[in-house]
Amino acid sequence: MRLACPACNYPNPTEVERCQGCGALIGTLRSVSLPATRKTPKSDVPVANLPPTRPVPRNAPKVRAKKSELEQPVDTDLIRPFSMNAGSLQRWAGIPENAPDGTHRFYPHNSNSLYALVCFGPQGLPNECHVLRCSETVLGRDEGSIQIINDTAVSGRHAQLSYRDDMSLVLTDLNSTNGTFIRISSHQGYRLWDGCSFIIGRQLLTFRSTYQAAPARARAQTTPIATIAKSENSLGMLLVANAPESRREYQLTGPTVIGRARDGAQLVFPDDMFISPLHARVEFNTKLQQTILSDLKSLNGVYVQIRQPVVLDDGDMFRLGEQIFGIVRC
Repeated sequence: MRLACPACNYPNPTEVERCQGCGALIGTLRSVSLPATRKTPKSDVPVANLPPTRPVPRNAPKVRAKKSELEQPVDTDLIRPFSMNAGSLQRWAGIPENAPDGTHRFYPHNSNSLYALVCFGPQGLPNECHVLRCSETVLGRDEGSIQIINDTAVSGRHAQLSYRDDMSLVLTDLNSTNGTFIRISSHQGYRLWDGCSFIIGRQLLTFRSTYQAAPARARAQTTPIATIAKSENSLGMLLVANAPESRREYQLTGPTVIGRARDGAQLVFPDDMFISPLHARVEFNTKLQQTILSDLKSLNGVYVQIRQPVVLDDGDMFRLGEQIFGIVRC
């Protein structure tokens, strides 16, 4: 025998005075028989000591509550994800650009001045993204805000990204062992300076403005890439050395194309599949009296070592060890 609660119809034992389902007072109500096939669940949760409630008659009419404004259909145009397009946001929210009385709408100052650092993964796709919110961000293997622990070519404190007063982003090398390299534009050449190193594919090349014969011991350890006679109009020399034991030299006597194809390139690396057939060009500009390095719209680009702080912009890329990073504006 069970007592059915008139409020929630929960089956209760006969010895309780309040409903175990809703807490209503049922001690004085009559008991009703429940079907034998229905199992009565036993609750281990103690009944809370609720204040007395008025029993609801069994034949009381059901009262339907009116729908509140929160239950009304929501305009989906007002909950779309935020877009950088201010005009679209104002159209969704129905907010005018300026007030009819001439008052201009206030916008946060320098709201879009921050940059983000994009880390590229092993397959050349963006892997991580770090918003540069601090005035200075240090990159290194052991120290800094962004640590690169799996690359032994990265120094403990390798490079630093910092904001200037005008919110421009500057890349600085922190006297690292292997240097910091920035990718040059394929639409504008780069002036090479004496001792400047640059990376093409997996090849590390160093430019020397004047050709100097190496000592006899050093010449015995070097292997010329091409046999070009020395001349008085030599523009310099390229040292190719991925390791101290594999140092090679190439004398520059005129415009030199670096690539993988033997047909169009003078300095050829046929086994490096990260180098395009015609990758880069080194030539002397008579007007500027400078040796210029140009990227011939290669796939993997040309990375040049920096010797002083460099201002970065949206889309710029740089390299630390084997890691490639990109800069995007938030």
